[in-house]
Amino acid sequence: EVFMQERKQLTQGLLFPKFSISAYQSRFGDLLGDLSPIDPAAFPDPSTLHPTRAMNLGLSWQLPLARLFSGGEVKMIDAKIELQENDDALLQVQLKSEYLQTHRAVELTREIYTLAASAEESAVIGYQQALQREALGTGLPLEVIKAQEMVVRARIMYLEAVAEHNISQYQLWVASGKNL
Repeated sequence: EVFMQERKQLTQGLLFPKFSISAYQSRFGDLLGDLSPIDPAAFPDPSTLHPTRAMNLGLSWQLPLARLFSGGEVKMIDAKIELQENDDALLQVQLKSEYLQTHRAVELTREIYTLAASAEESAVIGYQQALQREALGTGLPLEVIKAQEMVVRARIMYLEAVAEHNISQYQLWVASGKNL
């Protein structure tokens, strides 16, 4: 936007002329001595100052030839405009890439979340089976303790997966341009 205005200032009004009018009246005489009058009958005294009136009309163009032929300043501004457009396009690509990465992270954490939930269910089933074996006398108390440990580890993995999934959802929310 700024560069477009700067370019417009450089190119607008380039071929319009400048018009000037000046008018003056003065009296003149000789610097070093007497001036012989143009009309000796009208001005017999040589020391008399002679009246002068003039009017000047002017029409002038100031054409910057370098700007017209090589376009140096205009080319420089056009290059700045193109650079700004490239920066804007790069920013759009980066934003889209960030959005896609966070979207993929949400999908991956959802899969991990689902796997952690099924691992917890399997650990609970294994714990229940260990308790049944111990009740029947075919299992050892150490198996029950090991099954409890597996349930706790599976629960921790599940909670970590939920936390990671929530973090990735928030990152997607922010990447979408929203804020809490």
